[in-house]
Amino acid sequence: LYSFCTLLSQRNKSMSRRHHATKHSWHCESGQWRKSRTTVTIGKQFARGGMRVVHEADEEGVPSVVKFSTIHRSQSDQRKSCLRDARTQSISEFYASSFNKIKEVKDKISFVMSDALELDDGRWANIEPRLGGNYVKHNNNAGAIITSNPTAQAFSHFTFQESHQQLLICDIQGVGGMYTDPQIHSAVTSESFGDGDLRSEGIARFLQTHKCNDICRAAKLPENKRYREGGGGNMQMAMG
Repeated sequence: LYSFCTLLSQRNKSMSRRHHATKHSWHCESGQWRKSRTTVTIGKQFARGGMRVVHEADEEGVPSVVKFSTIHRSQSDQRKSCLRDARTQSISEFYASSFNKIKEVKDKISFVMSDALELDDGRWANIEPRLGGNYVKHNNNAGAIITSNPTAQAFSHFTFQESHQQLLICDIQGVGGMYTDPQIHSAVTSESFGDGDLRSEGIARFLQTHKCNDICRAAKLPENKRYREGGGGNMQMAMG
């Protein structure tokens, strides 16, 4: 029994390791990356998705999570993926701030700040504050409407209009009105938001299944009557 407890204690201790790293933060207003040094203690894995594994972490006293890609193996691919994910979350928060200014939006929303973490051992990950509470997914990147939460669904619709139909933010999930891990579909061929960016097809999938609610109507978001795929993959919307 003593030997087993000793081995278990050593295993748990080895699972939590302290790392020095450089944190890369994207600022939408300036359109620039900012770097800062930090120290992160990375603990055990507690969740796994189709593209990433999630570990408990502590960043200089702040309860956090660290997310490692399971599909990008090379250091170069890890770097691109992590910087892209951090930028996606920052852009989503930018649109959330605009959405919150609509007076009809009573339940304000926000996206946690996610940064790209360049560990001194060469690995890349994303780090963000840990959310506590009941985690709910409202829609996904393939057009599925999972909950009837009007704020989450109206926000996705809002981003399409606010961006002049250039992008749509979906995969809305989180705790209460604090969201994380969004996906951006981009209609601009020169812009990519990662492996989950289904571009015009992803935008069309959301618009096919979305039903405007009171927030959409109060915010004067045009209702989607129908859509059709134009030549060269360009999506044309008939709004009314």
